[in-house]
Amino acid sequence: MNSPHPYLTIRETATLLALSKRTIHRYIAEGKLKAYRVAGEKAIRIKLEDVEALLIPVRGGAHGIHPKVPCSLSL
Repeated sequence: MNSPHPYLTIRETATLLALSKRTIHRYIAEGKLKAYRVAGEKAIRIKLEDVEALLIPVRGGAHGIHPKVPCSLSL
Protein backbone atom coordinates (compact mmCIF):
# COMPACT_ATOMS: atom_id res chain seq x y z
CA MET A 1 0.00 0.00 0.00
CA ASN A 2 1.22 3.44 -0.82
CA SER A 3 -0.37 6.19 1.17
CA PRO A 4 0.51 9.86 1.40
CA HIS A 5 -0.35 9.54 5.11
CA PRO A 6 1.94 6.97 6.76
CA TYR A 7 -0.04 7.22 10.03
CA LEU A 8 -3.61 6.02 10.51
CA THR A 9 -6.27 6.69 13.12
CA ILE A 10 -7.85 3.87 15.13
CA ARG A 11 -10.93 4.08 12.88
CA GLU A 12 -8.87 3.98 9.66
CA THR A 13 -6.90 1.00 10.97
CA ALA A 14 -10.08 -0.85 11.91
CA THR A 15 -11.60 -0.16 8.50
CA LEU A 16 -8.46 -1.24 6.67
CA LEU A 17 -8.29 -4.55 8.55
CA ALA A 18 -12.08 -5.07 8.64
CA LEU A 19 -11.95 -5.23 12.44
CA SER A 20 -13.71 -3.30 15.17
CA LYS A 21 -12.15 -0.30 16.89
CA ARG A 22 -12.35 -2.32 20.10
CA THR A 23 -10.20 -5.05 18.55
CA ILE A 24 -7.62 -2.48 17.45
CA HIS A 25 -7.48 -1.11 21.01
CA ARG A 26 -7.03 -4.68 22.28
CA TYR A 27 -4.21 -5.33 19.79
CA ILE A 28 -2.49 -2.19 21.07
CA ALA A 29 -2.95 -3.23 24.72
CA GLU A 30 -1.60 -6.73 23.96
CA GLY A 31 1.42 -5.33 22.13
CA LYS A 32 0.36 -6.80 18.77
CA LEU A 33 0.19 -3.33 17.26
CA LYS A 34 2.32 -0.29 18.07
CA ALA A 35 0.54 3.00 18.60
CA TYR A 36 1.80 6.54 18.99
CA ARG A 37 0.23 9.43 20.83
CA VAL A 38 0.48 12.86 19.26
CA ALA A 39 2.39 15.10 21.70
CA GLY A 40 0.02 17.05 23.91
CA GLU A 41 -3.05 15.42 22.37
CA LYS A 42 -5.26 12.42 23.04
CA ALA A 43 -5.06 11.36 19.41
CA ILE A 44 -3.53 7.96 18.76
CA ARG A 45 -1.88 7.12 15.46
CA ILE A 46 -0.66 3.85 14.02
CA LYS A 47 2.02 3.49 11.37
CA LEU A 48 0.72 2.04 8.13
CA GLU A 49 3.77 -0.24 7.95
CA ASP A 50 2.90 -1.68 11.39
CA VAL A 51 -0.62 -2.41 10.18
CA GLU A 52 0.74 -4.08 7.05
CA ALA A 53 3.06 -6.19 9.24
CA LEU A 54 -0.02 -7.81 10.82
CA LEU A 55 -1.05 -9.18 7.44
CA ILE A 56 0.43 -12.55 6.64
CA PRO A 57 0.17 -14.37 3.33
CA VAL A 58 -2.36 -17.18 3.11
CA ARG A 59 -1.26 -20.29 1.28
CA GLY A 60 -3.74 -22.29 -0.71
CA GLY A 61 -4.11 -26.00 -0.19
CA ALA A 62 -6.22 -28.43 1.75
CA HIS A 63 -6.74 -26.04 4.63
CA GLY A 64 -6.22 -22.77 2.80
CA ILE A 65 -8.66 -20.40 1.20
CA HIS A 66 -10.26 -21.63 -1.97
CA PRO A 67 -11.86 -19.53 -4.67
CA LYS A 68 -15.61 -19.83 -4.96
CA VAL A 69 -16.19 -22.42 -7.63
CA PRO A 70 -19.69 -23.47 -8.55
CA CYS A 71 -20.23 -27.11 -7.79
CA SER A 72 -22.64 -29.35 -9.61
CA LEU A 73 -24.99 -31.46 -7.56
CA SER A 74 -26.77 -34.51 -8.86
CA LEU A 75 -30.23 -34.97 -7.39
